[in-house]
Amino acid sequence: MAQVAHNTAGWQSDRLVPASEVAGLLGVSRSTVVRLADRGDLRPVRLSSRCTRYRMSDVVAFIEARQSSASADDA
Repeated sequence: MAQVAHNTAGWQSDRLVPASEVAGLLGVSRSTVVRLADRGDLRPVRLSSRCTRYRMSDVVAFIEARQSSASADDA
């Protein structure tokens, strides 16, 4: 996974981003982002039947949770 700055003050945490941007941050494909949402790992915001976005704060929290679980596994 991509390294993300832990300081979320610079991020617009309520900003809604598309799956393609989330995929870029996570270093995965767009379909993996959709799969993560289907599993409940990421919470999508449905703007319409064809438009889904993700809160940046949720994406950052997901990344931080993965990084801390990886750190715990290494210890």
